[in-house]
Amino acid sequence: MEKITDKIYVETEYLGNNVGVIITREGLVLIESPMLSADARHWKEAIRKVTDKKFAYLISTHHHFDHVIGNCHFDCPAIAHKNAIGGFEYLKTHLREEFERFFPEDRDQWEADVPNLKVVMPQITFSKELFLNMGDCVIELKFVGGHSASSVSIYIPSEKTVFAGDNIDNEMHPFLGQARLSVWIDYLKGILDMEVDTIIPGHGPVGDKQIAIKFLKYLEEFMHQVKTLKEAGYSPEEVGGKIDIIDFFPVDPKERPTVSNLITEGTKVIYAQV
Repeated sequence: MEKITDKIYVETEYLGNNVGVIITREGLVLIESPMLSADARHWKEAIRKVTDKKFAYLISTHHHFDHVIGNCHFDCPAIAHKNAIGGFEYLKTHLREEFERFFPEDRDQWEADVPNLKVVMPQITFSKELFLNMGDCVIELKFVGGHSASSVSIYIPSEKTVFAGDNIDNEMHPFLGQARLSVWIDYLKGILDMEVDTIIPGHGPVGDKQIAIKFLKYLEEFMHQVKTLKEAGYSPEEVGGKIDIIDFFPVDPKERPTVSNLITEGTKVIYAQV
């Protein structure tokens, strides 16, 4: 567990997404949940070593399975954007497929866990903005899109901290299969104008605005390459085989096939948008 401020702690070492907790006068506001049951138990124990306050809310930054399937381990109202509802419903019948698609190298960690996981629908949804007044701090949720149709950004002004969800992955290739690239780029540019000292990405180490700058460069380079190849007359399938971006971020050799597939899938989405 990493202490960000007196109010905010995060964990970035679980398989899957990062998780965080905001300690407030009115209780604990959880950001995301661990993907694996064992990690959820560990996260609860880590939090309890810091505070015995009740769990007040759990916020999901978007609907993707690694960010929400652990919500069943926490007894408090869950919050998500209204567009996330369809994604939660999808997971009720396609959860194993998602694990196999994105974490094939880690089957030994998740396979026995899947039957014990339950999709818990969010009890609170919103469309544009939602503000949680927690007594000693305000937590601002804003729909931003970009990475997905349900992606929200979470800003705590008093702590100068943003939970960006998968709109920023630090030193890691993102999933682009549901991306709206122009909106995504606008969000990243907007962060650079905010009063922010700390950014918690959806995956990877915590950082400052430099990780937003680097991730912005990645998306712009991705878009530039796809646009150039498209203008040269290549089809979406051909672009997927020619784009040269996998070495922009470090990739574990065992994960290279999975990342390559993600990039190829992403090129098809971006191809239609440039």
